[in-house]
This record gives sequence, C-alpha cells and structure tokens, in this order.
Amino acid sequence: MEYIYRLPFILGALAAIIIGIASYRDGVNKEGIFLKMAICMTVFFIIGMIGRNVLLKTMDELEEKRRKEQKEEELRKKLEAERQEEQNAAAASASGTKAPTKIDLRAGPNEDELSPLIVEKVTTSGVNNAEG
Repeated sequence: MEYIYRLPFILGALAAIIIGIASYRDGVNKEGIFLKMAICMTVFFIIGMIGRNVLLKTMDELEEKRRKEQKEEELRKKLEAERQEEQNAAAASASGTKAPTKIDLRAGPNEDELSPLIVEKVTTSGVNNAEG
C-alpha cells in the first residue's frame, strides 16, 4: 500500500535516471542532460499522480462493492431465517400443534441442590385444595 503513495516519485526518479544515462551515453552536454531529466521527471511525476489516483479510486470502489455485497448477504440470511420460522409456524399450525418456542437452556440458581419429593406433602396439599 505504501508503494501506491510513492508511485509518482518512483516513476519520476526512474524515468530521470534512464534519461540521464541514455543522454550521457549519447554525449549530450551536462546542461542538456539536466534539462531533459527535469522535464522527464516532471512529466512522469504527473503521470504517477494520475496513476495513483486511479488506483486508489479503484481500490475504494472495490472495497465499497465488497461491503455492499456483505450487507446484502447478511440481509439475505436474515430474511431466509425469518422465512424458515414462518414456514415452521405455518406447518405447526396446519398440523394442529402449537408452534415450537425457543427453549431457555440456562441452569437455574439451585440446580445442584436436589431434595427428595415428600409424598405426604403432595397428597395433603392436594386434599386441602379440593376441600377448600
């Protein structure tokens, strides 16, 4: 990612080096070499800036497209889950049974403490309720 931001400088410097070497080999005087290098560096720096902006814009568009597709996928999954619940409820109502509800499987506060059932208390309270 850092190279994208450095692209204008890299292109300008590389082009200036190539032009400088080629001009020196051809025997151009130093003033001519420096002038050609400066012009070439400026032109390729501008080309690099344009290229960098195009690359960054393309990357932003791809990221936005990826986020949009992800949101659509989440929405599709949510709608599919709701549709499945509706189908389950419709099937349960068609068969005459109550629609299944969500079951809470959390443990109670005193689940480990079990006490035996005393039959006398159960029958006595049942008789008292019937008489009263």
